[in-house]
Amino acid sequence: MPGIKNSKIPLLQRLSQIFPGTLGQNFYFPALWKKVPYGGWGKGLCVPTLNCYGCPLAVSSCPIGQLQHFIGIGFFPFLIVGTIAGFGLMLGRFFCGWFCPFGLVQDLLYKIKSTKVRIPKWLTYGPYIFLVVLVILVPLFTHTPWFCKLCPQGTLQAGIPWVLWNPADVYTNTPMFGGMVGTMFIIKIIILGGFLVSFVFIKRPFCRIVCPLGIILGLFNRISMMRMAVDEKCTTCMSCRDICPMGIDIFEEPNAVHCIRCLRCTACDAVHVTWIFGGREPVSMIKKQFDRRREIKEAAKY
Repeated sequence: MPGIKNSKIPLLQRLSQIFPGTLGQNFYFPALWKKVPYGGWGKGLCVPTLNCYGCPLAVSSCPIGQLQHFIGIGFFPFLIVGTIAGFGLMLGRFFCGWFCPFGLVQDLLYKIKSTKVRIPKWLTYGPYIFLVVLVILVPLFTHTPWFCKLCPQGTLQAGIPWVLWNPADVYTNTPMFGGMVGTMFIIKIIILGGFLVSFVFIKRPFCRIVCPLGIILGLFNRISMMRMAVDEKCTTCMSCRDICPMGIDIFEEPNAVHCIRCLRCTACDAVHVTWIFGGREPVSMIKKQFDRRREIKEAAKY
């Protein structure tokens, strides 16, 4: 019989989320006393996490911000799309589980003791809408990166620090505080506050309902070299869903788009990681997982 065993995965994941996840992407500490954000070559490189370009400490950029920028100026972002696809083909949505700073915030706040709430499945289609509307269509017609303007991660990581520290413009070296706190900033704070409260009661609501980067990487889960598998000794005891930060029933679909590959479910003896090199999974394994999911669905009817 499979069972949940003690695992070091949660500790390793938390350490990875802190460094290199958060501190590894935001270590330009001279911005604290110089009040001048980093403006070096690293800002031209994107990382496969939602790490705000506007953060004074950031040494790289968010791919969603770059996507909006290039769409807004009328250029197809070949390099950005290729970079995201490359990361996705290797590890799928692994980076969401192990490196994303905003994922760390959600995980920590969910640890606060409170009544926990499950979200309806239809809300998990939200990231597709945000991707198509706010990341692609709105910048295309308005030439403005509206997702970045409203993103709670950007408000927490960049908006609030800029107001508190009043850093200088990297090009003109003049203070930028004037006009920063207005109606838009208040709206951003309200959005951020709403999400921070929801993090206490719901497992990663931003990742599951909003994040366009996560859903892009998640689309590669079924074809990436790293994949999850559930073997025949699974008893559908739901333990995997209880420990999953995304609330997934991994036995139904091991490589669902919302799986962040945090590997916490591998504490169950029936769940493990598989590596598929060459881009193709053996037909026998595909059939086996398909048959298993069909058996589970049939059993659920009774």
